[in-house]
Amino acid sequence: MDVAFRLFNLTDGAYTESLCFILGELLVPNHPHLFLEKALIHEANIASTFFDPLECILRMDAEWGEIPEAGNDPEKHEQISHARMERRIKAIESVADPRLKTIRDRCLSLLRKRDALS
Repeated sequence: MDVAFRLFNLTDGAYTESLCFILGELLVPNHPHLFLEKALIHEANIASTFFDPLECILRMDAEWGEIPEAGNDPEKHEQISHARMERRIKAIESVADPRLKTIRDRCLSLLRKRDALS
């Protein structure tokens, strides 16, 4: 996972979006503690003046990623997107490590901000 976070400094465009999608879809809901640990370590390294990489990771599939199972149905797309955000929120909420409280709360704020837009 360290490599994926380090690649943010070397990628742009589609590669960055791919990193965001991979980290957000695979790591956040399945290994939230590990994600938060790595995000805390690498947050300063992935900072960008153009976008917030942490927000990109947390929100990627709902914002830009395709959801093939929704087809062309915007309502189904929104339902699937909302369910994914809920899954991520629950995963991040499950982390009780006091060392990760600040980064956890920041991630929850970003996720809830996105979900409120739905």
